[in-house]
Amino acid sequence: MPSFESKRRALGAPSLARPPLRGQRGERGPQGPPGSGATGADGANGADGTDGADGATGAAGATGATGATGAAGATGAAGATGAAGADGTPEASNAFYKRDDFVGCWSDTSLTVSAAAGVLAAILHTADGSWGVSGTGTVSILNGESGHPGAIRLETDATSGLAIHWGGNITDLPIRASDFFQWFWIARINQADNTLVNLGLQNNENSAVTACIRTTFNSADSPHLKGQLGNGTLGTPLDFGVAPGTDWITLNGFYVGSGPAIGFGVGGNEKTEASSHLPTSSVLNFVAEILSLDGSSVSMDLDLASLQSRTLTR
Repeated sequence: MPSFESKRRALGAPSLARPPLRGQRGERGPQGPPGSGATGADGANGADGTDGADGATGAAGATGATGATGAAGATGAAGATGAAGADGTPEASNAFYKRDDFVGCWSDTSLTVSAAAGVLAAILHTADGSWGVSGTGTVSILNGESGHPGAIRLETDATSGLAIHWGGNITDLPIRASDFFQWFWIARINQADNTLVNLGLQNNENSAVTACIRTTFNSADSPHLKGQLGNGTLGTPLDFGVAPGTDWITLNGFYVGSGPAIGFGVGGNEKTEASSHLPTSSVLNFVAEILSLDGSSVSMDLDLASLQSRTLTR
């Protein structure tokens, strides 16, 4: 509510208040109305603050899925040419190869023969060719066995023996030793006693041989198979350390590398090598021969015969 004094002033009456004493502060006058000055201008932007420190490294993320398989690489350069292989079954034009499985056998005369050793007494024909039969004894045609589709048996009680060979007489000599590469016989020697067997290349029947590349078995000398060479004079037989047994056995003779040695094998494994008395200029026949040492009956079965020459210059 306005004071009395203020009302009087409003009516224009003089103030009743005592004038201020000298030296005293007068009363504060009434508050004036609010000022109406203009709003001041915006202040300037403050300076940028300092960057905060880097946050700690976050945990490793999970392993991503396997990527797709890349494209195939380019084909590499061709490798170097391999070394030349050993002589294989040769081309007909520059070599010689003959094999007989003794299948389809028949003869033009009785195969029970009696003749001088090495002298033709009969001819044995097979599906693969023919053989001369010489000496004394019997050649029988056997039924096939498992793994052995054809076979024959040579049986004799003659100390001069029984043989099969290429051509007419055993002294017909179609193979020059220097052309020979390898031969194979699959044979079964049925007695371990009183038996002499020769298989391979030789230039005559047993008692007259002077040149040969052969495997021999002489039960009076050793229970083992041996390899023998002859070049006009017979070399000492080299012991294989293997008895023939009474089952099928694979025997082979072959040039070692390019010569001048011959390897002899049993069952596909080389047993010995020989170079002394190696025939080079001799001519030979391919022969299977069995003799009785005491006149008792002995026998040998044959399942396979094969001979391959070196590469020939025709």
